[in-house]
Order: sequence, then C-alpha cells, then structure tokens
Amino acid sequence: MTPKATLSPSIHEATIARHMLKDDDSDQVLNSLHAAVKMTREMCEKATQTTEAVLANRLETEAARHKKAREASFGLLERGTKLLDGAIKAGHAEIDQDQGRAHRGRPGISGTRGPA
Repeated sequence: MTPKATLSPSIHEATIARHMLKDDDSDQVLNSLHAAVKMTREMCEKATQTTEAVLANRLETEAARHKKAREASFGLLERGTKLLDGAIKAGHAEIDQDQGRAHRGRPGISGTRGPA
C-alpha cells in the first residue's frame, strides 16, 4: 500500500498571505482571494479523497464508479472555482474603480478594462 500524498498549503495561498501581512489596512479583495484559493485547494483535496472512496466500491461496475467519481469531483471543484472567479471579478472591479478615479478628467483614458 502506498502512503497517501498530503498537499501542503499552496504557494498561491502563501503569496497572498505574505502580502496581507504587509498591509495594515484590512483588504476585502485580498481576504476573499485568499479564502477562494484556500477553498479551491481544499476542494481539490476532497475531490481526490472522494474519487478514491468511490472507485474502491466494488459493488458497482467500473464504468458506474468512474461516472460517479467524475460527477462528485466536478461538483466539488466547481464550488472552489466559482468562489475563485468571484474573488477575481471583485479584484478587477476594484482596479477599474481606482483607475477610473485616477484618470478622471484626462482625455483619451477611460480607466476601464477590455473585455473580460
């Protein structure tokens, strides 16, 4: 039996946390991004565990086990990625708002992003 791999917190989580420590002001965008990255990692770990458990069930056919494992994994991964997408959109909205304030009154600069 092979030992189970355990994932350490990702470099992405560590990078966000490092920047959060340097900022005295609580930043909702960084907080939500950190929570989203952490949730995505946790959902990936849970998807791995779920897949192992579903595939170990020998009472169903191999095709049925693979289908159930895929559906369960995608459901878990979708929870994390939706949270991540929301955090990224919030970050983009804040950047757009800041750019709009910075460029107000300057001709030829709209302060908005291109198509998202």
